[in-house]
Amino acid sequence: LVIKAYFDSYRGKDELPPLVAGKIPGRLYKEVPPWLVMGDPATSTKLVGKLDELLEPEPGLVAPIDHKSRGKRAEDIHKAYQLQMDVYDLLLGASGFTTPHQAWLIYYIPDVLKDERFTFAVDVKEVATDPERAKQVFQSAAKVARGPEPESNSECPFCKWFDARTKGATSPAPTEMKPVPEDVPF
Repeated sequence: LVIKAYFDSYRGKDELPPLVAGKIPGRLYKEVPPWLVMGDPATSTKLVGKLDELLEPEPGLVAPIDHKSRGKRAEDIHKAYQLQMDVYDLLLGASGFTTPHQAWLIYYIPDVLKDERFTFAVDVKEVATDPERAKQVFQSAAKVARGPEPESNSECPFCKWFDARTKGATSPAPTEMKPVPEDVPF
């Protein structure tokens, strides 16, 4: 929320927040849509995303920005982050926006502890996006969801947990599931 408020204070201005000025082009878009949604009537499925930030790298184009924190500088773009940016590009296009097929990841890295306060280094990575790749993943996921239940995999911790639960064990799930927020548009 602190980073969101900081970025919002620069929205509508022709300058970027000093933390990222000179590291990304353009300016912040006039508003960040609360949700991005793309439906597929043929499969009765929806793809939903929520942007951290929206950039206008040049007039008429928008691109996603996502805030990340980590312990050290990122050497490469993690494949999950790549897919996330591809999905945002797909959703922006489906929502009527034109994108340059680029996104930006902004990493906040704890840097120095001085006078009981942390300072953070800011590392910005530009990401080439591919909305077609995201569309293929979405279509594959919809196909799997409509298909028969897959067989259990003995190497999968979730399969092991599920198999144990169906046999009466009461162990907790490997990770906790968060409830879906009330304002999710589906």
